Amino acid sequence: MSDITARFCDKKALRRQARAVRRTLDREALGAALIARLAAMTCVQSAPSLLLFCATSDEIDLWPLTTRVPQAALYLPRMDGADEALTFHRYEPETPLIENAYGIREPSAQAPPYVPRPGDALIAPALMVDARGHRLGYGKACYDRFLAGSLAAGLTAIAAIPEALFCERLPVALAPWDYPVDWIVTEARTQRRELLTPLDARR
Repeated sequence: MSDITARFCDKKALRRQARAVRRTLDREALGAALIARLAAMTCVQSAPSLLLFCATSDEIDLWPLTTRVPQAALYLPRMDGADEALTFHRYEPETPLIENAYGIREPSAQAPPYVPRPGDALIAPALMVDARGHRLGYGKACYDRFLAGSLAAGLTAIAAIPEALFCERLPVALAPWDYPVDWIVTEARTQRRELLTPLDARR
């Protein structure tokens, strides 16, 4: 569990510190541990579609998870338009990936778009996650907006991060658009997010 959060109340500063911590970790070993835990989850094993992402050079690579869930159709994100809205598109081994302005590999807009099915699973990138399922992302709110939309209504959202970057409460104010994931996975835990009230179905 993270011990860095007490020193920060600014998202930009917290992002810098989280990145610094992540750079000190054995990302290859963490990737193997996170993939093992993700692959053991019923919601991942039974997912008809898996929405994943291509890791950047300083992220933990979860791509080998695709070989552990061969039943799932694989979809990858791309950022579209001036507002950089997140859309997901079908990935096949022959699908070309294009590097965007942020150095993230993504499918072209011509790849078949995501069509939701009950039981789909999404793995969201994050710098940190707290026990409520709130992510510290990269500042664009792309995943928050997608998770709040109608296409995400039936899927299970998961954040997989190092235990060193998990905390009970992010020490930053939540924005109105911040949207929680359903599960938090680290090398030490597979944990459903806390519900603050009985009415807190997704928020």
